[in-house]
Amino acid sequence: MRVGNQAQEHFQHDVYGNVILGAAQAFHDHRLLRRAGTREFRALERVGEQAIRLFDQPDAGMWELRTRAR
Repeated sequence: MRVGNQAQEHFQHDVYGNVILGAAQAFHDHRLLRRAGTREFRALERVGEQAIRLFDQPDAGMWELRTRAR
């Protein structure tokens, strides 16, 4: 992040989906020595619950222009 680019003011709600999609392999990949279980699911469940709370709130992706959030 560069100083003065207002990135600290942006909300990027798409990150919640990225976290969940990135972790999905840990539950399904049989090549892993230890796959994710209930504890990891509960942690991701909290991420999903936060996404539900924010789904209709305006946000700004990392590459969007400095206009109002959409």
